[in-house]
Amino acid sequence: TLSGINYITKVGKDIDTTTLTTDENITTCLIELTNDNKGTSRITEVLAYYPNCNHIAFYQDGSVTSLSQIFQTNSTYKNQLTKITFVEGYFPNDYSMRFTFNGCQNLEKIVNLPTPNALQNAFQNCYKLNQPFDFSNAPTDISIDYTFGGCKALTYSPKLPNGMTGSMSNCFNHCESLTTIDISNIQSTSNAGQTFQYCTKLTKIIGIEKLIATRTQVAHSIFEHCESLESIDISGWDTSGCNQLGTPSSYAYGGMFSSCYKLKTITGLNNIKFSGLSGG
Repeated sequence: TLSGINYITKVGKDIDTTTLTTDENITTCLIELTNDNKGTSRITEVLAYYPNCNHIAFYQDGSVTSLSQIFQTNSTYKNQLTKITFVEGYFPNDYSMRFTFNGCQNLEKIVNLPTPNALQNAFQNCYKLNQPFDFSNAPTDISIDYTFGGCKALTYSPKLPNGMTGSMSNCFNHCESLTTIDISNIQSTSNAGQTFQYCTKLTKIIGIEKLIATRTQVAHSIFEHCESLESIDISGWDTSGCNQLGTPSSYAYGGMFSSCYKLKTITGLNNIKFSGLSGG
């Protein structure tokens, strides 16, 4: 039961906005997703009629298989949202969440988030979002590039997929409130470039000592502007796969420790073979 939520409309490829009437009194609304996500990016068209709506609840007719990019357009309207609810029982499957909440700058809370099978850029630039996330049961080959990039208020370390092997470039870029990040669930990654860049309050990274394996081609600027980090353990890294654009390159691992003003100890650095290390 969702009390106090007004049913508004279906959103799919056949949405008819002429049936909607502007109502400034509606602050919460229930929207049905339909037609296999064809046109669900038009949710922002619906919000234009309800300028004071800050909470959307979604359910679906069973045809939706992807939640990608549903708020990708019309930032003026998506920025009025502070809460999004997925009605329990209506999203039983794995869903793509590429760019799903990207740029919802005032979003603070997501309720009943479905299991993702894609997470690139999912919460990027959700400046006010701060809640626990558990993706431990997501597919191991999932990529988390830019997933939390720009989540400036995030203080909870997300639970990442168990045994993950996908790319994680810029995953926590500009997570300026995180003090501890746990990446121990990750088996290895193909791309760790700028993963923790501008995590200015970060003091501890659990599992960092085994992140880089032979299959990792890029890790440039991975710790750049981790201004509170005092020590780092890379003793288990294997950088023999250092390879940028198909050829060995110093850029692939360049700038790793740039602007780490408090960094005093790097355990294992002498055992690491780099093709070159610039911008340190």
